[in-house]
Amino acid sequence: MIERAFEEAGFEDVRSETLTIRVTADSPEQYRDFMSDIAPPIRTLISERSKDVQQAFWNAVVDGARSFPGPDGGVSIPGDAILVVGRK
Repeated sequence: MIERAFEEAGFEDVRSETLTIRVTADSPEQYRDFMSDIAPPIRTLISERSKDVQQAFWNAVVDGARSFPGPDGGVSIPGDAILVVGRK
């Protein structure tokens, strides 16, 4: 699907690969702050909600991050990155 989008944009010899990555942070709270900084669409979506809903959302992010303890006491959260290459 993503390869087709690149081809439709004029790229040739398009290839993609999924790479498993880990986002690490010193604490669940630091992960929350990181996500808030790098995810403007999320901030925009929740900014339209009440302060209580916003707080509940970010608390859920912290609680979810706690499910991925890292070896050093922080958190280490797995995720996928899709790498796409092509020629223009």
